[in-house]
Amino acid sequence: MRHSLEYVAQGDWNEEEVEIYSKMLSDVIINANESTASLIVPIGLQTHIANMFPEELAKVVQQLIHFYLHCQFKNIVFIFCLFVFF
Repeated sequence: MRHSLEYVAQGDWNEEEVEIYSKMLSDVIINANESTASLIVPIGLQTHIANMFPEELAKVVQQLIHFYLHCQFKNIVFIFCLFVFF
């Protein structure tokens, strides 16, 4: 799940991709028992996905924040070095 969220995040949370991902989760996992008579998803899997989703989303957002702050720090250090050495 985290890899699919990372993929969506790499696309800058493109609204169309987020909608497709959300619909896939909804149709295939969460509402599968209601929308398709031939596909029966165990309730345990549905609750596992529902419980795991916020944690995995938080990890992806945390990685993005860390990456952003790291890039900003590198930029600040670079600018500081320019002032000190030139």
